Amino acid sequence: MIFKKYLPRLSSVLATLLFSTTSIVATAQTYPTKPITVVVPDLELICENMLMAEGFVDAKILARKFTVLYALCRDLLSKQDHYDWGLRAIKSVLVVAGGFK
Repeated sequence: MIFKKYLPRLSSVLATLLFSTTSIVATAQTYPTKPITVVVPDLELICENMLMAEGFVDAKILARKFTVLYALCRDLLSKQDHYDWGLRAIKSVLVVAGGFK
């Protein structure tokens, strides 16, 4: 077998990799974690900017109406997994609305 002569070297490389990853994890656990801040995106502002980019003149009013409708649908429709209420879905709807304009 060709691999027999490489086996000792391969096992030492694997041992080194294993040791280095466990030491990295051990080192990371000794440092205190820093708090982070997470902010919920302003959907109305995002919708307003996207509607302006699509060429709507009354983007501010339409963005307010869209976010209210979106929130009502998210809250009142059933909580099934196939409903997508993320920013990607909002962007898709607004791009299609711009295409109809």
